[in-house]
Amino acid sequence: MKTIKQAFVLGFVLSSLLFGGFVHAQEIPLKYVCLKSTHCYGATQSECIYGTPHGHTAKLEEEGALPTGSVFVGVCVSYIGGTGKDLQTEQVCTTGSDEKDRELFKIATGELTPLNKLKGIGYEFKNFYESDGVTSADNPTIGRFQGPYYWEDFTPTGHLRNWRAFFRQDPNDEVQAGEILSQKLGTLPFDTLEKQCVKIAWDPYGRVFDSQTLEPISGMTVSLFVKKDSDFIAFNPFAPENQPNIIKKITGNDGQYNYVVPDNEYKLAANGMITTLDLIHPNFAQAYYDVYPVQTGDVIVQKGIAQHRDIAVMSQNTNTLSKPIDVFVEAVGQGHVVIEGVVSHPLSRIYANSAKISNSNGTVKTPYRTVGSTTADKLGRFKLDIDQNGFEQKNDYIELLTSITIVKVDLRTMQEVMTARTTVSFEPIPTYLKGIAYAANGTTPLPNTKVGVYLPYSNSPSSMVTSDSSGNFVIGSEKLPSMPYELRFTTPNGMVVKTKPSVFLAQNQTYMAENQINPYEEKKTDGAKIVVKKLSSSSSSVQVGQKSVGDTTQKSGWFGLGGGQNTSSATTRSGASVSPFVMMAVILVILISAVGAGIFLYMKQKNSSSTSRWE
Repeated sequence: MKTIKQAFVLGFVLSSLLFGGFVHAQEIPLKYVCLKSTHCYGATQSECIYGTPHGHTAKLEEEGALPTGSVFVGVCVSYIGGTGKDLQTEQVCTTGSDEKDRELFKIATGELTPLNKLKGIGYEFKNFYESDGVTSADNPTIGRFQGPYYWEDFTPTGHLRNWRAFFRQDPNDEVQAGEILSQKLGTLPFDTLEKQCVKIAWDPYGRVFDSQTLEPISGMTVSLFVKKDSDFIAFNPFAPENQPNIIKKITGNDGQYNYVVPDNEYKLAANGMITTLDLIHPNFAQAYYDVYPVQTGDVIVQKGIAQHRDIAVMSQNTNTLSKPIDVFVEAVGQGHVVIEGVVSHPLSRIYANSAKISNSNGTVKTPYRTVGSTTADKLGRFKLDIDQNGFEQKNDYIELLTSITIVKVDLRTMQEVMTARTTVSFEPIPTYLKGIAYAANGTTPLPNTKVGVYLPYSNSPSSMVTSDSSGNFVIGSEKLPSMPYELRFTTPNGMVVKTKPSVFLAQNQTYMAENQINPYEEKKTDGAKIVVKKLSSSSSSVQVGQKSVGDTTQKSGWFGLGGGQNTSSATTRSGASVSPFVMMAVILVILISAVGAGIFLYMKQKNSSSTSRWE
């Protein structure tokens, strides 16, 4: 009997170690994927069953198969933190509910939720609708993602936003491309071509600008009058017949105002409003249009789509800085980063800057050089694609992308005003991490420590590994977010060290230079390079460190959901990985063998006992 017990104990121990370790070795990571978003307004209005007249609605659809289960839908918005010259970009995603934000991102009571943070810039969540545009949808969606859905919200200034689906992905449930898609959460094959999340900004309904300097004016009150019988009276936004509405009558840094009103006839008024075209500087058309009332007449007929009106006022000799409204930073693959945002002044010049950082002082970034530039459009929107493959890695420093500088352009002369500069800083987004986890002093290695990758506002990790006995760890591109993130080291005794990516790179600067580690390339955790071969008429391909001329491959919000980066069915990846189904088969064979051995020993001993009794 002792032998039989040992066999069954062995089987139990094996099953506990294999199944327990395989499934529950670490906290289930939080993953996200971009949703296809369509602005339900203007030219794309016809693509939506539902669309509000003010155009603050997006149609949301899945771009690939989403897992079956609990999927949260959230909007991601950027805003500017800090004061004076010390400005930083912040990017947060919200479900539109404090309660759901706490559940999704594991935010403790007393800590600000992403929604609360966005309320500081005047963000208002309106509703999340089913495909009929009338019924409020559940968030999270349960079961199969049954889009399209419609999302309605508001910001008083022209912030960009994009939408993502969030869910938890057990790394042991990942399925390789080509395997059968099962119907449970977390078994999603990832063979979609990578691309950047599409961003949308609600159009302004008007801007107030100085008729001579052509700069936007903040703090200006715009009054609205509605036709009643044969007269125009002051519009009362709180009257029952005018609800719901979106009102922003006092302009911000970008001079914007918004009135969302029922169909009718209206007039606008602002102090010092110009009524004849010859009183406006002739270059106004470089940035402004539908100027009220000199180009449009004084009666606005509102019917359906919201009307746009820019307003010129008597010159106040306005001379202000071009200020950031928002700045998105996103790693898009192949060593590239896209910086996208909105500034207050039309046609401003935007410069991307790098800095040097070293392990001698991991918090000091020494400005280095300009690595890209562009011009904002009439509405202040801009986009920069920065190639980091040529960034320097020396024995005494490493080059990082750290900021943008916004320079105002004088619309009268179309020349830059070099004295009017604003800088916005941000953290780099490494796409491959290999180095040593250090304590806060930057010199003491942290062995056997949990290394977590977190969105800065979240307490739910996007991925988790453990450092070895010397503090070394590796996190591949397939486990790193495309949005800004931070590292959190949790030692065996429970001490937590939060480390910014720039600090980690500084601490490991010498190590990476000596070992030729490129933090901007795309590599799997096992060290295999991620190679994307894109089929096209010219059979062009893109590899790490190279970008073909004319290539349009962009990165999507997919990450950490498979053996490597996301590709289309025409994409192959280097590096082999073991299918979890194969692993499960091996486990089952071992378990069956253990149980079979126990039964065999039991029958053998039983037969032996029977024989001995009758001899």
